Amino acid sequence: MVLFGGYGGSFLGDTWTYQATATTISTYSTVSQWKVLVGLILFHGTLSATGQGIAGQMVTFNLNGPVRGSCTATTDSQGPASCSVVVRPLFLVLLIHSFSAAYGGSANYEASSATGTVHFSYFLG
Repeated sequence: MVLFGGYGGSFLGDTWTYQATATTISTYSTVSQWKVLVGLILFHGTLSATGQGIAGQMVTFNLNGPVRGSCTATTDSQGPASCSVVVRPLFLVLLIHSFSAAYGGSANYEASSATGTVHFSYFLG
């Protein structure tokens, strides 16, 4: 197999066969603020392939469970992406336990997804 710019290819006769490179997303999330009856949930994820971050790709984060919310972020030069969702009223934050992150794939990279747990880190009054 020969690697070209993020995807692999093989040559058989006069035909090239391309295979997109597998990707993974590592995730974490925190509820970082509580202010005036509002909760702010920060999502973080790193998109990578073959151990290297992938830049310039869209990752979508979704809350799982009875409270809905989502945001989309573009990965930076090392593969991380971050965005946030505001939850109102504040008590709904207590119903949130998990979230998902999804990358839809491209011609060069396969789609991938991951789930994570929402962690309460600190609270501001």
